[in-house]
Amino acid sequence: MLPDGDEGVCDLRTMSPNRRTLIGLMTLLEKHDGPSQLDPYAGSAAVLFPFHQVTFYASVRTERRPRLSRPCEQIADTLILIGLVTITCIALLLADDMI
Repeated sequence: MLPDGDEGVCDLRTMSPNRRTLIGLMTLLEKHDGPSQLDPYAGSAAVLFPFHQVTFYASVRTERRPRLSRPCEQIADTLILIGLVTITCIALLLADDMI
């Protein structure tokens, strides 16, 4: 659960820089090497973050109804973890020039 105040609003905005970083990285790679095999993985990672934002927002808005808020929060946590792991794997593959 989030503390009282406007602090929760910042959490919704923090995903945009991650998505922009991933898209910018893939754009630089395409200019240098052309389309890569990582494009589908980068696309799926970029799609996870908006879904995370929606489920996180739903959990915050339904905080007074725990039966609805808790599942939304768990889905949001799962989506963000999957997205971050995906971005980490993509970065490691790019660093090793495996793809």
